[in-house]
Amino acid sequence: MQFTISNTIIIIFCLQSILFGFLLFLKSGKTNKTPFFLALLLFFYVFIALNVPLQYLLRDYLQAPAGLHLEMLFGIGPATYFYTRSVTDPNYSFRRVDLIHFLPVLLEFVYYRSQYFQESHEWMLKGEAHHSITFYLIVKLLGVISIFVYSGISISILLRFRKWVIQQSSNLDRDGLFWLFGPVLTLSLIWLIWFGLRFTDMFLFNNYYLSDYFYIIFIVIAIISCWLGFQGYIRKPIKIIGFSSAEMNMDKVNSSQTFSELEVITEKCDEVMLQNKLYLQPSLTLKQLSEEAGYPAYQVSKAINAVNKMNFNDYVNLFRLEEFKKRMLADEDRNFTILALALESGFSSKSSFNHVFRKITGETPSAWFKRVQNSKS
Repeated sequence: MQFTISNTIIIIFCLQSILFGFLLFLKSGKTNKTPFFLALLLFFYVFIALNVPLQYLLRDYLQAPAGLHLEMLFGIGPATYFYTRSVTDPNYSFRRVDLIHFLPVLLEFVYYRSQYFQESHEWMLKGEAHHSITFYLIVKLLGVISIFVYSGISISILLRFRKWVIQQSSNLDRDGLFWLFGPVLTLSLIWLIWFGLRFTDMFLFNNYYLSDYFYIIFIVIAIISCWLGFQGYIRKPIKIIGFSSAEMNMDKVNSSQTFSELEVITEKCDEVMLQNKLYLQPSLTLKQLSEEAGYPAYQVSKAINAVNKMNFNDYVNLFRLEEFKKRMLADEDRNFTILALALESGFSSKSSFNHVFRKITGETPSAWFKRVQNSKS
């Protein structure tokens, strides 16, 4: 094994990731734990990547045992889960009892510094079977299972959170919403690819292709960790409050109501939307509409879903789109730009407007206007 350029790339990006991790720690506060858990998550991934060149330095350069094994698989799962909890609930508070999730990390840390692990490492170098190697593989397997279990729970929470957000907000920051999912989904995808390659190569090809992808995957981990650390540091936190309480009140959402009762609610919503032009407010929320209509938010949400066959976000954007079309057709002299008219109609940004317009009409605003004008002539 030689200290190749691959090792150098891994070290460079890992050191930068560690720097961003410390900056995230400093950015974290009492009311915003998301940077802290993101930094913790990145540190565990960085340790995995940095472990590769470290083992070379210890074994082949310093002639030292592998006692500084950095890989801590049991930390990735809990860090992923608590990052998810802090993202979906800005007021989430980490309790002392939650430390039990990280107990396996402590046991893993002790194991990797034990004589028993040193024996397994020596037997592996000799290429001979030994019970210490079996135990080492069991520890690794349990670590992998821990990652997939915690990641599965985290992704499930994020999917429910996304569904809830769409029901609450009329103007989504799609880029910001994607970022909330980014670290968990990206790092989970890396694990899925890594273990898919490893198990396929191990059981079908007897590690024949290991050298072709081994360094690549760790370089990718190092680079993505650095990118996530940078993005996490420069981005402003997105606070969307209410998801946790909504999760606890799902029984209200599932309460039984007749379709005719739901129709009455939607008619009232339509009425207040048109009379008060609520859709012109870019930051209109489900709570605001429900207060104007005089119904609980969960009933309004259920009515819109059942009667209109759409979520709150799409419901409000339909009103905005009709408002834009009216303004566009009324502005025959084209005194205003398309973007100006879109913003006056309640859309919060050009990207949001274009996405909604194409989703509903299937064409761009310019193409739609040109087609309407041609139909008149």
